[in-house]
This record gives sequence, C-alpha cells and structure tokens, in this order.
Amino acid sequence: MQAGGHRFDPDTLHPSHVRRETIAYVAASYVVRPLSPSEASAGAHAWSELADGTISPDVLRRIQTLLTQAGTHEFAAFVAERDGELCGIATARLVSHPVSGTCGEIEALMIDERLPDEAGDALAHAAIEWLRAQGASTISHMRDSAAPAAFWERLGFRPEMVRYTLGSNS
Repeated sequence: MQAGGHRFDPDTLHPSHVRRETIAYVAASYVVRPLSPSEASAGAHAWSELADGTISPDVLRRIQTLLTQAGTHEFAAFVAERDGELCGIATARLVSHPVSGTCGEIEALMIDERLPDEAGDALAHAAIEWLRAQGASTISHMRDSAAPAAFWERLGFRPEMVRYTLGSNS
C-alpha cells in the first residue's frame, strides 16, 4: 500500500524495529501511525474525547494502562493524527487459542467526525497488517450492534456468530 510516497511494509511492524516514517499512512489532512507507549496518556485522553467524554475516570485509567502495552508482540495501538492532535485510534491484540491457533482481534476503532472516512480505513488497515505480520490466521472485530456493519464488510469482514453477554447485575 502506498500513501504519501511511503511504502507500507508489514514486515517493519515488529515492535523491535518500528519506524514511524516507514509505516505512517500520510494523507492530505492526517497521518496514521503507531502509538508509542509513552503517549498512553494522550491516547487515553483522545479515546475519551472520541467517546464524547462518557468514559468514567476508572475506565480511563484502565485504557491508559492498556495503551502503555502498545508495541509489544501481543498488542498494538494506532492513531490518526492531524496537526498534532490525536483524532482517531485503533487497537489490535494477538490471541493464542488452543484450537484455532493465533488469532487477531481489532478491539477498538474510533475516528473523529472531522476526519474523512478514509482515516477509519487507514486505521483498520494498519491494525490488520500488523496482526497479519504477527502471524494471525484470522482477524475479528466485535462491533456494537448499533454501529453500521457496512464499514467492516467493505474491508472483507463477514458476520460469523452472535454473542450474548450476561452482565454482573443480571
């Protein structure tokens, strides 16, 4: 994939040799790049802003802790940045399953409404390519039932099963 004159090479996505200038998707108004663990606080703040400030302080602390793990073999976070502001985020996790092997999960993907739809595509592709480079045989995303499926289907994802959840106060 080419963007802004840079070739995106998934082999460079191993955390030991990630180079921002190599894997950044550059567009007219934004750049998609890996989130550094040192940016966990800024990433958590952006996550909160993208959720319209509805995240409790406790959950916000947990998100920040999660983002400090970015760049490990099992977890990566990518951001869409515009004029120095983090305006989109995607997280990807590698999971080892005893039956199905190494699988990938795109846990979150959110973009600011001021960014073009292509920014969401670029974040998703960064997460997908990182997961593939880490050896994921399948990649999934659990989407909110109220969110449109067309975005994920356009990327090649297909519905597989319905998940029912029992909460602690049920």
